[in-house]
Amino acid sequence: MMPSSECSVYLHYPCFDGLVSAAIAWDFLESSQGWRPGAICPVNYGSDQRAKWLTTALPPQSVVVDFLYHPDAFFWADHHATTFLNEGTRLDYERHKHERWLLYDSKATSCAKLLWEHLCSASSDPGRYAEMAYWADRTDSARYDSVKEALFGSQPGLKIARSLSASRDDGYCEFLLRHLHAETLAQVAALPEVATRERDVWERTQNGLDFIRKNKRMALRNGDIVVLEVDEMPGTIVNRYSPYEFYPDARYSVALTRSAKDASILAMRNPWRDFESVELGKIFERLGETFAGVKGGGHQRVAAVVIPANSQYEPEVILSEIVDQIRSKDRGLASGAKFIAS
Repeated sequence: MMPSSECSVYLHYPCFDGLVSAAIAWDFLESSQGWRPGAICPVNYGSDQRAKWLTTALPPQSVVVDFLYHPDAFFWADHHATTFLNEGTRLDYERHKHERWLLYDSKATSCAKLLWEHLCSASSDPGRYAEMAYWADRTDSARYDSVKEALFGSQPGLKIARSLSASRDDGYCEFLLRHLHAETLAQVAALPEVATRERDVWERTQNGLDFIRKNKRMALRNGDIVVLEVDEMPGTIVNRYSPYEFYPDARYSVALTRSAKDASILAMRNPWRDFESVELGKIFERLGETFAGVKGGGHQRVAAVVIPANSQYEPEVILSEIVDQIRSKDRGLASGAKFIAS
């Protein structure tokens, strides 16, 4: 056992699964090791952060959850298929996975579920953390009963997750993590700081649906892929599930969102249809083979990439390549896969 001390916590953010994973890890390490978070460090998959990740030295007692593998991490857990940035990091994980707390399963539907399955017996409050892990897994695996629940669900966990879209405020990340460590989802969702953000996102998401409905900013390509192109607008959010409100039978959606500083492309498999998705994470990870310096990542069923404004490649060209890759790899396009929910 290492001496009681502070640790640095790196968590995927803004992501509800990342937050809950950090809360579960914090509870375990506090109970078993006497560790307490000192620095709380939100991390995301932007190209700059990804490029610098392995050259950034982490403190000795570092905790990394729901994010890329780092050889310096003493505690690490992830479920992304694209977590190893090179073969060296994969080999490092294999060498050290029995010496430190290193948990990895690319088949796990969420990092929180992976952590909970391994650490639940040591939990200080099993009922509370089990509820958190359940809702983190629901959101990260897109197991919603309907498009309406995905966009406007009223359960506390969904409200907290929705509030993350209000802004990319690192201070809000620490605020939420410290409250999740001590309170129930219902108590956290009722906090004024959360409720105000959640209501703002709810309204902006509704505005996004109205904008798409009025402006026809999406099209169905190849029979089964919804393609959406929008510019970032004040007071408006185009949620990643929005395409399925208009095309419920589509197999995939690919959305390009432009802002003044960058452009982002997000693809996802329709969670309400029953079929085996192509490996979207792998498609996005390999974009660099065609577009030098452009590299995304994600899961089998959802993936994303951020393209800086100064990139030599037009986002529309990358968008077309992604659509072409999905089309070429999914032999079931336009084959009529079973529709499982509405």
